[in-house]
Amino acid sequence: MIPLPKIIARIYLKYSGEEPLSVVQLPPTASDRVYFRITSPSGQTFIATQSSNLRENASFINLSHHFVSHKLNVPRILHVEPDFSVYIQDDLGDTTLFSLLQENTENRITDTIRNHYKQALEQLVRFQLDASSDLDFSHCYPVEAFDKQAIMWDLNYFKYYFLKPSGIHFEEDLLEIDFHTIANSLLADHLKYFMFRDFQSRNILISNNKPWFIDYQGGRKGPILYDLASCILDAKANLPINFRNELVDFYYKLLPSHIKPERDYFNNKLAVCKMVRLLQAFGAYGFRGMIQKKTLFLQSIPYAAANLKLLLSDNIPLKLPHLTPLLEAITEKYGIIEQHQKTDTLTVRIYSFSYRKGIPEDNSTNGGGFVFDCRSLPNPGRIAEMQTKTGFDTEVKLILESEDTVGRFLVSATELSTSAIDNYLCRKFTDIMISFGCTGGQHRSVFCANTLAAILQKEYSGDKLVIDVIHRELKR
Repeated sequence: MIPLPKIIARIYLKYSGEEPLSVVQLPPTASDRVYFRITSPSGQTFIATQSSNLRENASFINLSHHFVSHKLNVPRILHVEPDFSVYIQDDLGDTTLFSLLQENTENRITDTIRNHYKQALEQLVRFQLDASSDLDFSHCYPVEAFDKQAIMWDLNYFKYYFLKPSGIHFEEDLLEIDFHTIANSLLADHLKYFMFRDFQSRNILISNNKPWFIDYQGGRKGPILYDLASCILDAKANLPINFRNELVDFYYKLLPSHIKPERDYFNNKLAVCKMVRLLQAFGAYGFRGMIQKKTLFLQSIPYAAANLKLLLSDNIPLKLPHLTPLLEAITEKYGIIEQHQKTDTLTVRIYSFSYRKGIPEDNSTNGGGFVFDCRSLPNPGRIAEMQTKTGFDTEVKLILESEDTVGRFLVSATELSTSAIDNYLCRKFTDIMISFGCTGGQHRSVFCANTLAAILQKEYSGDKLVIDVIHRELKR
């Protein structure tokens, strides 16, 4: 089989008539698309995209041509393979609006970032209104409109890929009633404008000091306020509340008078769009994170939970008697981010667990840490009189403290943990997770977790660390 970079090089040769200087595969993204940066002999660069989803490719290509005709800031499509499996486009660089936010270590909205967001919203209104006037929505993928069926797809995506894996109990029939209430509210207005659908900072590239847009192949006819909701609820961008409000006011003023609703109506519709967007995002984080085990998506869950808590505090303008308590349960289970926004401390979560029930999930903001396997250590649980005791009991502690292998194990675990903690403190990370597992999660893992917590408490004085010990199988 010919390697993909060589295939891309041949396609570029066919398109340009010259051999590329290099073809470099770019880091993977959330999608199944594969990206390559092509460098020509003159040093000019291009992006090639390969994907087996031909309908999605065709949507992006057709929408791109349409948006270019409206002079919107999107990449030009320069070459398309006859079967639509590969296409070459302009290279707009690697700087996204999200990366600029991440580089801003002071965690404030600079004038530059503010201007980029406002320019992006100005372009968004043109996508939604101007480009919709002659857009052939049949090119949209997978459907041409965010109709009731499409809305229910997103809501059920949340139900099956986040709510069920989370373990939060729900009644399917009652939840379905609330889902229909949400969908009917969105569809109360006539929807005829283009909805970008994934209008967030990772899909906004900054090139020549202007915002440029990618990943609109999922766009369709739909409620335009959904895009505003996507922008301000962008999970890991974690925009300050006052700046979100500023962007909402700015967008409202951009709307032409003939479609501008009364402000109260606007706010109510935005709240419903926020709800749908958040539920869709939770579904994506659940599928990519909980099921596919991709850490990046797990890291977004606490930010989304914080956004959800804000939405609930604003009073959603719909009666959702079954869904609302479920959403409150999500904020309680996953909304751990708020305590970190107020301090520069590092939270160290130390777990004991049983391997029979799986490794604890990491729902922190930045992820990272260690899982130590205690099953190689002597097991007090094999002694009959110790079977009802735990690592908290003196008898168990005396047995483990007398074993040299346990001491050496803890020295190694402590050295690794403190080295990472020191590094995380310097980098202003907010979380690290350290887990100790054994067969039953009762003796060895509990002892090791408590011992490490005591060592860290002694070594790190003051308020540098917040140490949280969770004995999962002991419920304490």
